[in-house]
Amino acid sequence: MKITEEVKEVINNNIVHLATSSKDGKPNVVPVGLCRVISDHELLIVDVFFKKTRKNMEENPRVAIAVEALEELKAYQLKGKAKIFAQGEWTCPNG
Repeated sequence: MKITEEVKEVINNNIVHLATSSKDGKPNVVPVGLCRVISDHELLIVDVFFKKTRKNMEENPRVAIAVEALEELKAYQLKGKAKIFAQGEWTCPNG
């Protein structure tokens, strides 16, 4: 599903909440301050202190994010699969 311009704007300008679960189904949700839309179908989320979150994504790549712009009364949820890149493996498409 394509991420609309309206959803992109809300994601790029607000804190998102990233939901993961372990291979046993134990859920975990963390706030993420650095999340940017990098294409019509992809987000880039920077791993700062993702110990449990990263382990969950390694075991089970299914994730969801929730983001809201309360002053505008807008909220969105996106679901997908995580792909983990080691430091230096990912290059910004815009240089």
